[in-house]
Amino acid sequence: MSISIKNKQKLGKQIKKQREKIKLSQRKLAIACGITPQALSDIENGINLPSVNVFMKLIDAANFDDKEKMYNLYGDIKETAPPDILKFLTNNESFVTEIRLKIKQEKGEMQS
Repeated sequence: MSISIKNKQKLGKQIKKQREKIKLSQRKLAIACGITPQALSDIENGINLPSVNVFMKLIDAANFDDKEKMYNLYGDIKETAPPDILKFLTNNESFVTEIRLKIKQEKGEMQS
């Protein structure tokens, strides 16, 4: 899967906008997330997409009001479930089993 520059830029702009809103320097946000200021600059400018772990740290450290919107945006860009949902499922295997059962039920209903 190749992620478009446009999508990387869309995410980067949102992160930069929030960082500036809370008046945090790139350096301070980068340090809070365990990355270099250059890595954050590359994310904000749409050059690189952050890993899931870095993304989650950025969202927390930048105090996003609507974290769900950002999680959904990241999931859409990566063509996967939002990272908060993936993290929850990773930590709660019983829900994965329930979801698989639901999927099988839905497929059964559709075939009837």
